[in-house]
Amino acid sequence: MNKFIFVLLVFTGFASLLRPWIGIIGAYLFIILTPQCIWWWSFSGIPRPVYWILVPTIIGFAVGILHKKISLSPLKSKLNLILFCLWFCFVISYFCGPYVKVYSEYRFTNPKMIINLVNKIFLLYFMAVCCINSKFKLKLLVLVIIASAIYLIWWANAQYFFYHHHGRLGGPTPLHGVSIYTDENTFGMLFVVALPFLYYTGLYTDSLVLRGLLWMCVIFGWHAIFLTGSRGALIGLIVTLLLACIMSNMKKLFSMVLIIFTIFFLWQAGAVMKERLSTIAHFENEHSATTRLEAWQAALNMIWDNPVCGVGIASFGPAFPYYSSAEPRVAHNSFLEVAAETGVLGGILWLFIFLVFFASYKRNLKLLRQNRDRFFSMLNEALFISFSGFFVCSMFLSLEVYEIFYYLCVLHSTCNYLIERDHGSLVRM
Repeated sequence: MNKFIFVLLVFTGFASLLRPWIGIIGAYLFIILTPQCIWWWSFSGIPRPVYWILVPTIIGFAVGILHKKISLSPLKSKLNLILFCLWFCFVISYFCGPYVKVYSEYRFTNPKMIINLVNKIFLLYFMAVCCINSKFKLKLLVLVIIASAIYLIWWANAQYFFYHHHGRLGGPTPLHGVSIYTDENTFGMLFVVALPFLYYTGLYTDSLVLRGLLWMCVIFGWHAIFLTGSRGALIGLIVTLLLACIMSNMKKLFSMVLIIFTIFFLWQAGAVMKERLSTIAHFENEHSATTRLEAWQAALNMIWDNPVCGVGIASFGPAFPYYSSAEPRVAHNSFLEVAAETGVLGGILWLFIFLVFFASYKRNLKLLRQNRDRFFSMLNEALFISFSGFFVCSMFLSLEVYEIFYYLCVLHSTCNYLIERDHGSLVRM
């Protein structure tokens, strides 16, 4: 056990007990950066290090509520109501889903493990919404994804340039175990949602040197996505680039960016990414694409047969043989998988998250034109592009328990709350 890491965790845990917002930021740093996977040897002998921060945070949050030092007023929004109902759907599907306890060789994940993960995700989310209640704290929380993305962009490129990695690249993984980035698609998704924050931070900074460094990281972030070989992440990247071009007043500059991206893709995408991308145009002859269509049809059959509680959380695989003769697999569509596993209501709530976000983005934009605030303007734009990229990718990947998505929801909810509080009357979304 590394004594320094142990002392740091104890100190952070104690600070989280007194100031729960510190624990919130520390927990999301562990979730997004995954230092326990990057420097796994330093965390050996320390079981579940994030809980050394999360447990004191929960205690500190409860004490803060009892002593009225933490307000629950930020929870009063449509987005939080939708997320609470979605949490309820996940829990109900765990207890009432007909396939949760069915033994199957096609059970890809353990329902008990997933429901514990879901409970942790939502508990952390609602605590974060209450604790991140100032512009300073929100800036620190945004810094988590910026700092994590910069390091992981360096890490991914180092695997290629210094360690000569070939084939599809997954993220940091401990010696014995898995991580949030074990799958190449989820690793690629990190860069899709993080690159808009790097770009807009560079755009709004007054330092030309910092702007240049951040935008250089964006280009290397493109390369990191190429290395994952994820078609979903590549589509998400293209969507975010196009949106940035449409939303920008510097049309000539972004035309140049698109040209640079095209040249960079042709030069650095590599054989794996180019080969996988070429199959999109011939999906009927591509195994991965055809099996996705089979999984989507199976999901629709599950939804039709189990509209109320679904087949059960983490039970798409065991239910698959009862609804399709194809080889069982995950749905590779977040909406269909949520609806199939938790019921029609769960699927509708999943879509409503995005509808509410896009509606509130327009309202924030209108208000910020009257009350100009560079930070909130940057965050509003970055969140819009990041959410849009995630939404597109979620139509081709199973990301319903992707923790970074809920981190984005925290930023969105807190941004809305603070804009309303500090810049005038705005109906919270």
